Amino acid sequence: MRETHADIGCRLTYRADLDDGGHCKVAKWTPAIHMFRKHSRILLEITDVRVERLQGISEAQALAEGIYSDPVVNGMYTADGDNYTSKQDGPGRAFADLWKSTGGDWAANPWVWVVEFKRVTP
Repeated sequence: MRETHADIGCRLTYRADLDDGGHCKVAKWTPAIHMFRKHSRILLEITDVRVERLQGISEAQALAEGIYSDPVVNGMYTADGDNYTSKQDGPGRAFADLWKSTGGDWAANPWVWVVEFKRVTP
């Protein structure tokens, strides 16, 4: 998996590591597209690729997409910790709200690519 990074002389620092002390020395970040594979920290293996209708997303798939249940707000579902849907609506409703918040047309129910993967440990 490629990440935005910078070479600070003695090592690489990754933009995703907000607490990395090397950030104060970074003059210019290198876009992820230019990362060499040998510098990547995460290796993924694609296990399945298929097309499905957007509204066919299962609760398990919605949770895998980043929807979570927050115990602080009585287990309601959210994607961003701000906008919640009820437990009765489930994670699928929270995913629909997330999709619409990105400008997507949920009602159109488009065909989407589903790419499943697993993390490969070196």
